[in-house]
Amino acid sequence: MANPSPSQRPADIVSPTTDASLPNRVSAADARAAGRFGHDKPTPENSIVLLVDHQIGLMAGARDVASLAELKSNVVGLARVARALEMPVMITSSNAQWQNGDTLPEIKELFPDEPIYRRTGIINAYEDPSFRKAFEALVKKTGRRHIILAGVTIGTCCVFPTLSLLNDGYQVFPVVDACGAWNRYEAEAAMSRMANAGAKVVGTFADRQRDARAVHQQSVRIWLRSSELLEQRQSACGARSVWPREMRDVYKVGYFIGSLAKASINRKLANALVNLAPPELSLVEIPIKDLPLYSYDFDADYPPVARAFKQAIADVDAVLFVTPEYNRSIPGGLKNAIDWASRPWGKNSFTRKPSAIIGTSPGAISTAVAQQSLRSVLCFCNSPLMNTVEAYIHFTPGLITDDGQVTVGKTAEFLRNFMVEFHVFIARVERAYQ
Repeated sequence: MANPSPSQRPADIVSPTTDASLPNRVSAADARAAGRFGHDKPTPENSIVLLVDHQIGLMAGARDVASLAELKSNVVGLARVARALEMPVMITSSNAQWQNGDTLPEIKELFPDEPIYRRTGIINAYEDPSFRKAFEALVKKTGRRHIILAGVTIGTCCVFPTLSLLNDGYQVFPVVDACGAWNRYEAEAAMSRMANAGAKVVGTFADRQRDARAVHQQSVRIWLRSSELLEQRQSACGARSVWPREMRDVYKVGYFIGSLAKASINRKLANALVNLAPPELSLVEIPIKDLPLYSYDFDADYPPVARAFKQAIADVDAVLFVTPEYNRSIPGGLKNAIDWASRPWGKNSFTRKPSAIIGTSPGAISTAVAQQSLRSVLCFCNSPLMNTVEAYIHFTPGLITDDGQVTVGKTAEFLRNFMVEFHVFIARVERAYQ
């Protein structure tokens, strides 16, 4: 049968503007009792959002996604929707003072008045006494038992609290594309495990689009805000990504600490940079203290420690020098390491390797002269050097703690921006040599 012409079509039926809606004839509990699938949907009025361990260091370890920028977009988008819909949010972190790094700054900015429940050893956030006490108090206060949950590593941060919450009778909705995994097998196993246990596995789109009428019932303002966020999400994660390349790649950065002192203030600075680096950068230290003094007599047969040192440089995408200033120049140990890396002739480890320099000193001019000396060395070594941001950090007592926490806000912001600029520079150099 031919399709009717436009003139033959019946008039469209337009629903009236109203807050009235038709509920299901059968409740989710009755459906389950009858052996059918019972959908007890989450709404802005009945749900709590848990953001588990979305930390800079842990985000950098995700390997099951096309890009860290996409994962970060999902996480931040979920947090923004929770904020727009005025849903209760609880935030956790694990070992933030060490390698896992601090909570994503975007999350902290969205929820400046929310505490972060910081664990130091307990893997399952739901088993942490401080978190559990606060969570149960929130449930008692609000009466909400639908839990929308995302954890940075789906196989641990998401799975473990999900299973525990299910055991205690909560409806759990893991937002799986706001979670990362070490590989796709971990992600697939985790999703299967949670679904088989009774969790309702969803994605960020499902979370944002669910129950639009409930959003309308809250207010037109919130509905419009949610729609705007949905458009942002579609733009960021559509079939054709709008993210520039420098915002989609993950780079491994090896850093050298010029000082060999155990209490080095430049080691404190390096720890701070690890904490403040964007998730697109994964930082690893390349130690220099065990290298013997270089001599070209070794060129024919490098000792094992030197071969391992050169291999460590080969394994990273870029290098970062964190150096003090000794006698208006760089320390001898750092110069020695560079000599080892640049030899034998024709096997220079720094060739086309993007680099950046930073350093701190109690002196008034900080490490300015040392950095200029190092710049001339790196230019000879054919290492593309970031010059857009120069960083001479005047160190004062208490500026940076031993675990890399920066106590002055302006300094922390400067260092964070320095690492963001380094990320963009690395991507630019990579494109230039493609």
